[in-house]
Amino acid sequence: SSPDRARQNFDSTLLRLRKALDEIFGEGAGRGYLAVERGILMLRHVRIDAITFKARVEQGRSLHRRGDLWQASHQLLAADKLWQGKMMEGFDLPEELLDKQEVLDELRFEQIELLAGLSEPFCNDIDIEALLLQGLHADPIRESFVKRLLAIYSQQHDQVKQKRLLDQYRKALQAEDFNANEIAEILLAL
Repeated sequence: SSPDRARQNFDSTLLRLRKALDEIFGEGAGRGYLAVERGILMLRHVRIDAITFKARVEQGRSLHRRGDLWQASHQLLAADKLWQGKMMEGFDLPEELLDKQEVLDELRFEQIELLAGLSEPFCNDIDIEALLLQGLHADPIRESFVKRLLAIYSQQHDQVKQKRLLDQYRKALQAEDFNANEIAEILLAL
């Protein structure tokens, strides 16, 4: 059936289920039960996506090391489609999930670095600048992202973007409590 008709069938079935649950267990029970089921389903999908994302990035890393750049780019782009940002953003997460989030963030940064390091024929479908800016938004003091963006802006002869990037990097370093001498050394090294 068409997506519209399938959606109508689903909505009507869901309404009947909620009404039946309300009749049996009392007013509001159906809505509460379905909200819990939706949450559980969402957690399962987040877990499956996280596992698949990790596997794709690890396969991409392995293929990249072996020099199979076409296959590596395919795996890394497939992982990019799975990336949804922070896991369960807006929820209070237990400590073990926060640790997993950090692992996923590091994998994401590695994925961005690998994609940004691909040569021209392998990265035609990738907006490397946008990808690096996403990574820099998540980790504003990641030097490898700043260096790669500076290289891109230098190739484009875009001094305005270079200056803006260096200013943002300086502010991010200041926000992380680097002193003025350290910041000057870091910027000089770039």
